Parts: sequence; structure tokens; C-alpha cells
Amino acid sequence: MRSRNRIIAAALISFVLPASHALASAARDAGRKSTAVPRVVPLPTPPPGPVIRRVSHDAMSPVLPGARVVVTVATAPKMTVTAAIGAGVGVACPARKKDPATYTCEAVVADGSVGPQRVRAQVTDSKGRSSSLSSAIPVMVEKFDPWKEPNALNVRLVPAYFAAAAAELGVEAKSDLVSDVVQLREHPNLPIIIEGHCDSGEPGDLADLSRRRAESALAHLVALGIPKDRMTIREMGAKEPVGAAGDEEARPLNRRVMVLFVPAPSPAAPPGKP
Repeated sequence: MRSRNRIIAAALISFVLPASHALASAARDAGRKSTAVPRVVPLPTPPPGPVIRRVSHDAMSPVLPGARVVVTVATAPKMTVTAAIGAGVGVACPARKKDPATYTCEAVVADGSVGPQRVRAQVTDSKGRSSSLSSAIPVMVEKFDPWKEPNALNVRLVPAYFAAAAAELGVEAKSDLVSDVVQLREHPNLPIIIEGHCDSGEPGDLADLSRRRAESALAHLVALGIPKDRMTIREMGAKEPVGAAGDEEARPLNRRVMVLFVPAPSPAAPPGKP
């Protein structure tokens, strides 16, 4: 009987000891794994933004603060495009109807800008990816000096546009004239000329149409507080078209009224000086 008990005890020992060793080894392995530094898997690099082929502008000679510069951006179709000059506010650039990969807009030179100013465009695609690019040639901005350039004040005035064959001011045209009033009030001693312009393709008497457009603008400026005796009208007909002949995109720009200061005379030299 005792011999049988010894055999059973030996069998139990031979089973329990390896199992306890295995459990201890597993515990040590678990401890090592819990303190190990996890492997970091890098995130994939985000795809690049849309390609901008070119950013250009039409200001080939120096301009003054407040000038409106035509910006052209060449990229892919169906993009959201904005452009700004130097520290100026960005403006939306719509695609051309006949060339959906080319976008154009008028950016304004910010007040206080002097010297070279880069035109910067930003392009965003439908997935929210953006790219930006500056023009190779900067816009050169001169210091505002109405005595050096008597007609410089006029670069701050915005044309008001009309519907085809119409002489009534629309909502946008009235808004443009409101912005002009601010400039007109700052120089109360300068007389004002209001030019009415037409598109050569509009029907009827273009001289009469341009006169009626100028009269509409004059009446609106009087209602906004500009004295009537400061202003005279000039009917231009289709004498000064914008853009080349046959340029369909420029046609709406010909149906306009231009509010202009009469150029200021140079200040008289003090007595005894030439």
C-alpha cells in the first residue's frame, strides 16, 4: 500500500511541477509584453493639392493703391479659386465660359501698399485639398500722390453696370455708386463727370441710351447727397469699348457708367519760385 502511494505522489509531482513552471514562464512573458513599446504605424502621406499652372496679371506698369488688377489663374476645371494682391482681401475668380480651366477676377490693391506686391492665388478642389501660388512678376505700386498724377483719384471709383438696352440702375449698380460716394465726399472741391457707355451690339440710339444711363447715375448720386451742380454728364455711346472687338465676355463691361473726377490742377508754385 505504501509503495502504491509513493508511485501516485511521484506522478503528481511530475505533472504539477512542469505546469507551474509553464504558468510562471507565461506570467513573465506577459509582464515583458505589457512593458514593451508598441510599434507605431505611420499614417499615409496626404495626397497633394491641385496643380496651379500659372498666376498672372495685367498690371504691366506701376499702379496706385485702390487700383483694380485683372488676375488670371490657370489650373484644372471645377475648382474654387481666389486671388489677392499683397495684403489685400481675396476675391473669388470664376472660370471662363469657353475655357473652364482658366479663371479670372479683379483684385484690388490695398490702401497703404507701396512697392512690389505679389499676386497670390489659392485653388481648392472638391475634396477640400488646396494649393497656392504667387505670380512670377509682382504688381508695382506707387505711393498715392494726386499732384504727381492728377487723375489718380479716379482709380478708386468703381463703374456701375447695366443690363442690355437698359438705363435703369440695378441693385449691384446702386451698390457700386454708394461706394463711389465715399470718395466723392472726400474731395468736395473737385467737379465730377459722369460718362455713359454702351455696347455696340445694343439696339437703338446708343448716344441716347448712354445719356440716359448717365442721367440715372446722376439722379442716384444726388439722392445720396452729392450736389447736382458738381456733376455734368457725357454721352459716350460705344466710342470707348472694353476688350477687343468680338470679345463676348467683355460685352457686359461696355454697358456701364463711369463716375470720374475732373483732373485736379497742379498746386501753384510759391511766389519767387519757378
